[in-house]
Amino acid sequence: MSATLNTPGAACSNRPWPVAPRPFDGEAFGGWLGRLAGKYSMTVEQLWTHADLDPMPTLTQRKWLLFPPVPIETLERLSQLTHVSVDRLRAMQTPIGWIYERRRLRYCYPCLVLNPADVCSPFWRREWLDPAFSMCEQHPGKLETTWYWNLYYLGNFSQLLRRAHATPHRDLVSHGKDTGA
Repeated sequence: MSATLNTPGAACSNRPWPVAPRPFDGEAFGGWLGRLAGKYSMTVEQLWTHADLDPMPTLTQRKWLLFPPVPIETLERLSQLTHVSVDRLRAMQTPIGWIYERRRLRYCYPCLVLNPADVCSPFWRREWLDPAFSMCEQHPGKLETTWYWNLYYLGNFSQLLRRAHATPHRDLVSHGKDTGA
């Protein structure tokens, strides 16, 4: 299949995309969009445009990872293109109270790279976007941050994952001392 035929925009605008990864339980909406864009070697912004969705929402410094809630019409369109139910997409959305400018996001690197549902498919957990997130139950004391990442240049989840792998894993956040704000 040619590269131009294997993109979301190449198919008829009402036909489902040829590749659409299923969301994992607990996955963040923005992280799933990033994985989806990565499958097509696009940025999330390019994917959004090819999908002919509503205008791209205003994003924070954390870009597509901290994606704001979108209208039901947008979820219906994404559901049509990906065969993921509207209810599932709605449940993945980031609560509006979590959407604000932050210098960094906390995450658990072992959980990021070791997805028990599919070891070949890392994903960004929705709980990591919660401003109150302070401890991984599976890996206490192992939190890291996106402090040194410039998400402006990370257009999809594949690029984010390469950055996570390249980051020295010593920027551990002690519980209760770093607000992540």
